[in-house]
Amino acid sequence: MSTRRAVVHRIAVAAPDDVSGLERAIADGRIVPGAVVAIFGKTEGNGLVNDWTRGLAARALRDLLRRHAGEAASERACLVMSGGTEGGLSPHLTVFEVREASGTAEPGALAIGHAHTADLAPEEVGRLAQVEAVAEGVRAAMRDAGIADPAEVHFVQVKCPLLTSERIAAARGRGADCATADTLKSMGLSRAAASLGIATALGEVGALEEGAIGRDFALASSRASASAGVELMGHEIVVLGRGAGWSGPLRIDHATMADALDVEPVRAALARLGLG
Repeated sequence: MSTRRAVVHRIAVAAPDDVSGLERAIADGRIVPGAVVAIFGKTEGNGLVNDWTRGLAARALRDLLRRHAGEAASERACLVMSGGTEGGLSPHLTVFEVREASGTAEPGALAIGHAHTADLAPEEVGRLAQVEAVAEGVRAAMRDAGIADPAEVHFVQVKCPLLTSERIAAARGRGADCATADTLKSMGLSRAAASLGIATALGEVGALEEGAIGRDFALASSRASASAGVELMGHEIVVLGRGAGWSGPLRIDHATMADALDVEPVRAALARLGLG
């Protein structure tokens, strides 16, 4: 019997465009490039609108996948780069593979699904159109992972767009107004809309009003992570959870912390995984 197996690697990097560690992992057979479905990265950038390190890292990774796995596999992979490694973080990549495996499915094995959405118009960023696009993308990623029950989704990562002066001007040139003329505020509104799209798909919120996006903090998701960047106008979506037809040793759970020092939910999640 054939199943799918999730494989996850963490690779240190020395610069935003440093793919040497990933190259070595491919060369020695630890990573199968055609099986890579997503790469999350933390770069040394400032994490703001003008953070060029995100796009540079994504470009270097996309080029590497293209060389080793071809154009289709390169474009299919979700690349989520996030700037900022202050404090306890160091620059690194987390590489997710989905491999075919023989044997029987194992209940609770980690499942991975991914999806891309169409590009938004600038005037749709931070508005209900973005919420709806992300919600549909999350549902598509769940189908890709074989996850039918939203309760079995434990983490959703979305890379979402932001507004630049050029994008705002282009919208105005068509007679359209954007949700904000402040490029920095657009990052927050985009992340808020993307997160509410996740919450909508997972049944964590009901019907939404546009004015609530980024303003009503009672509306939230316990499983959403959203990172905004200039390098795209659509969304790259990765769902992690427990789905049918998966095997392997990896397991997943989640918990919500009240603040950065709130470790009790972490202990509870570890205990549920048998690690307490």
